[in-house]
Amino acid sequence: MLVYFNTDAELSEEKRSAVDKLVLGCSANWDSVRKLRSGMFFEVDWRIQRAQDNGEDVALLIEYRRALRDITKQESPDTVVWPTKPW
Repeated sequence: MLVYFNTDAELSEEKRSAVDKLVLGCSANWDSVRKLRSGMFFEVDWRIQRAQDNGEDVALLIEYRRALRDITKQESPDTVVWPTKPW
């Protein structure tokens, strides 16, 4: 599943899967998953830094980042289950 930036709209799992297949293609590979994850790392790292600067709790952000890091431990790049953003 992809992360849909700049939107608060909730998409059904069926619609997300359809979009994922269009974007990733039918045979996604780990390189494409890593590229998507890199953008997500950038987004969460910025939020962690901002939260730390403001003295806010970063536990959920760190947990999310850890889950992103572990994405490649999943069985197949074709069936990646992305963690839910904590914001």
